[in-house]
Amino acid sequence: MAEIKYTHLEAVLETYGREVADRYKSELDMAKANATYNLKNSVQPLVEVHSDRVTLFLQLQEYWKYLEYGTRKAAGHPEGKRPPFRPFLEWVKDKPVIPWSEKLRTMPLNKAQEAMAAMIRWKVWKEGTKPLHLLENALGDQSALLEECREAISLDLEDYAREIINEVTG
Repeated sequence: MAEIKYTHLEAVLETYGREVADRYKSELDMAKANATYNLKNSVQPLVEVHSDRVTLFLQLQEYWKYLEYGTRKAAGHPEGKRPPFRPFLEWVKDKPVIPWSEKLRTMPLNKAQEAMAAMIRWKVWKEGTKPLHLLENALGDQSALLEECREAISLDLEDYAREIINEVTG
């Protein structure tokens, strides 16, 4: 028996995923939220097709949510968690951050970088950051997408019906 294939729907979602990824990268640029370009370089749309669903994902570095929602509950972050340490450490290593205290200057460079990253992370957590809603902006108006998905599903159903008829009459 023939199995429905969502080729038209998959194509619509792949196109939309690429558009969202491109808009999100532009949003990151406009917000000057590209300190290391790690987040921008990680943006990748992915469509998964299963027998009962088709899903569009956007693969991103884990810290996207801290830009999107801000930090601390007061700033709108739903979980109120501290931002991850690694992006701050990468930022300190990528940027020419100079140890500002005598104690930091006498430490080995890697330890001084870790200490500076920890201090910056703590300050961001303590003072919070405002949510930027860059991904939300990149999603745009989805009413056109819904209509395209309806049309694609109709085409996929037509293809499936043709395949069934061909099997029966074949």
